[in-house]
Amino acid sequence: MPLQVLLKTICHGVFAALFVVQQPYAETVRPVPPPGSYQRSAIGNSFGTGAAKTTTGTGGYGYGEWVQDYVGAMAVSADGTVFNDTVWDEGGHGVGLYKNGQPNSVPVSANDSLIRGHTFNTQGTAICVDGKAFYIASSYKLLSETIPVLLRFNWQPGDINSAQYAGDVPLPEAATALSCSNGKILIGYPDRIELRDETSMQFSASYPAHDITSVLLAPDGSFWVIAANAVRHLRANGKDTGVTLPAVGVPASLAWSNTGKLIVSDDGPAQQVLFFDLSGQPKLTSTFGVKGGLYAGVPGAVAPQKLFALRGAGMDADGNLYVGMSFGADPNGTAFIRAFAPDGQLLWEDYSTAFVDTFGFLPGSDGTEVFGRTTRWHLDLSRHAPGSEATLTAITMDPLRYPDDPRLAKGFAVYPRLIDGTQLLYAIGQYGMGFIIFAGAPGTDILHQVGASPATGWAWDVADDGDIWNGDAPGDKIALYKLQSITNGAPVYNWQSPVTWPRPAGFSRVNRIIYDKSTDSLYLFGWSAGQQTYGLWGTVGLTARRYDGWLAGNPHIVWTNNSLPTLMLSFNHQLVPAPGKDVSLAGGYLFLGMLRDAAGGPGSIPRVNILNANTGKFVGMLTAGPEDGLYGGWEDRVGSVQATERKNGEYLILVEEDEHARNLLFRWKP
Repeated sequence: MPLQVLLKTICHGVFAALFVVQQPYAETVRPVPPPGSYQRSAIGNSFGTGAAKTTTGTGGYGYGEWVQDYVGAMAVSADGTVFNDTVWDEGGHGVGLYKNGQPNSVPVSANDSLIRGHTFNTQGTAICVDGKAFYIASSYKLLSETIPVLLRFNWQPGDINSAQYAGDVPLPEAATALSCSNGKILIGYPDRIELRDETSMQFSASYPAHDITSVLLAPDGSFWVIAANAVRHLRANGKDTGVTLPAVGVPASLAWSNTGKLIVSDDGPAQQVLFFDLSGQPKLTSTFGVKGGLYAGVPGAVAPQKLFALRGAGMDADGNLYVGMSFGADPNGTAFIRAFAPDGQLLWEDYSTAFVDTFGFLPGSDGTEVFGRTTRWHLDLSRHAPGSEATLTAITMDPLRYPDDPRLAKGFAVYPRLIDGTQLLYAIGQYGMGFIIFAGAPGTDILHQVGASPATGWAWDVADDGDIWNGDAPGDKIALYKLQSITNGAPVYNWQSPVTWPRPAGFSRVNRIIYDKSTDSLYLFGWSAGQQTYGLWGTVGLTARRYDGWLAGNPHIVWTNNSLPTLMLSFNHQLVPAPGKDVSLAGGYLFLGMLRDAAGGPGSIPRVNILNANTGKFVGMLTAGPEDGLYGGWEDRVGSVQATERKNGEYLILVEEDEHARNLLFRWKP
């Protein structure tokens, strides 16, 4: 068929549909399970199946167990409790307490304080603990002004759910560091340090300093600080002793060992925890962790003592060492907390590796290999206990070598592809705008950016063979960017000259696109003329259509569904029928991940609607349950659902769930 005739045919929609599915707007709240059976699980968080909360009684938002989005400010108590304070945790755990690998399930709350913030008013930039009290440097908003505050909490050591708010006082500016012991609090600011009384939190002295990022009170009343990226010693009167610790690359935190040695976490090339004897001239006496950390040996391959992205380290009274690691002080940083016995053996590890992220299955792995934004996992699918399938095998990011890696700054949905022996990772942002492409190399698990598609639109898909489709290309077109080759370890595309087709008639907007090479089928999702969007951004839309024979030159409509499932939710102060957020094709089914209602109740239960890919008709609904925590945050990104079909007929479906820093995993056997 000549190209001009083909384009005219598509634009005018003269091909007759085999059937058209017409249904009224539906409030799909009551679950209608699909045929067969399915199991619920989760991946990406040590406690991905423990994020249960209730909407009645003592539960509610913020209750449940999960590892926070990242490691912000860290402190360790004598009994071995790790305290982690963050500026933002989507689920409400501004402060996390971890004991023997177990996180607190009751949120630390300062509801009686002046602070008003997302995480029960406990968001903060610094934390310290001394005995039965811990302190947070935080802030609150008063009109357009930010007021810094120091908060005190009382707790019972050994009970990670016992924290009680005990008061707060204003601070002169936002603090960068805290240390507390022997009745004193040492506060670091960008241009000075300050002493306060622990009980009253009242000011007692202040001394000039510069670029303070960590502080530590010494038993003799002097101070150790990280100032301008160097570890320095100050006398009790604030005067610099002139002592600077040697052999420290990028100091990140300070603490005391149980034998009085100074602990420094080094986030430089060594990626180690350093121990200094201060009995005379400071001397480096030992290090902990493999030199080079995660990037030693096979770069990216994980091992307990291959440390990385160090944020904090501390020791309990028994000599157990705790190390906190995070790629950044924001929710995209991810979190790893490891506990080591005095002999160096790993006692436990907690991790959080997803924020507004969706993991992806590696084609050809039968569902056993999964990539996250910064991670790689192996799934043992012979295991069926919820949350038991996944084992972390690699961390794929190296900010020391690639400091501009965009994965440091934001979340992605990722699509791994193995093409001609080259490991590729296609990553798309929360609001679409095309793919950023990463590639690996032999002998390493690290991936680095090697290219990017045009940055436009919502509707993108990458086929298993690496071809890239854009359903809302400029000029209301559909664009195909063919993978031309893998050259020098990077995929080659002609970004300037894609194959294009006009947007088919019947669509006022195309929001998602999927191409299936096995059947030469193109699936389009979006809005038809007259359908109301209610201002909902970036959704799939209400209309779906399948074309067969698209690349063969004889495209014809197989089916059209103008009434995709919706969920009534509150948006812009009204109830609106919200369509799905994203869609994935696997085998003979389309998996439609639904928006969720942040107000709680049935509408906030994660759900995936299943459509028959051959007919467009509704098959059933997968919903979260008690096994995976029941409730979840908004599904609010492009690529929020990804599915694969296994050789045994089982379907695996991953769904973004940012409230508890994880992906849900559904295992469906029709």
